Amino acid sequence: MLPLENQLTIVDRLSLAVAIVLGLLVGFSVGLWVLPESNAAVNSAKRLITLDFVAGSPDIKFLKSGWSGPEPSGTWSIGRRAEINLSIRDQSGDVKITLEGVAFLPPHLDPQEVRVEANGVPIGEMTFTSKNKEIPHQFTIPRAVVARSQGYVVLAFVIERTLSPADVGQNTDGRKLGINLRKLKFQDA
Repeated sequence: MLPLENQLTIVDRLSLAVAIVLGLLVGFSVGLWVLPESNAAVNSAKRLITLDFVAGSPDIKFLKSGWSGPEPSGTWSIGRRAEINLSIRDQSGDVKITLEGVAFLPPHLDPQEVRVEANGVPIGEMTFTSKNKEIPHQFTIPRAVVARSQGYVVLAFVIERTLSPADVGQNTDGRKLGINLRKLKFQDA
């Protein structure tokens, strides 16, 4: 029989191994599970989920309304409002989201303002200029917003002004574009 301290070490190692295997199995279907840097308990693992909105991605199904068809570089919002459905379960704290993409910003639109809402609650704004067209922007969805909606969150982008490439003489594309979203990452704050 092994000494008690060796038994605990084996149990701790087995628990961690089981958690990692389960995390990988679940992670392949909903995202990645990232263990904290400290040796904290496995229960304190932080969830990091990445959604891709490029052509061919299964995550396109989360786009609700106000989006064009997916392209290799991402999916363009069309019109003044675009929404994404998120299901954020088992959340006891705030949720941090990070957006990656680019804004449609011809000279006539500089600067462009985009308000971000979670279930109708403003959570931030993005300002784009000719020198800053890229998104990564980060926002926090408050725990209360997630709790009130039982884990279902509609993330909305309200674009101040939209123009089409045809409106500014770039090409014949008549879509009123706002932002081209490539990725959305959300994780425990």
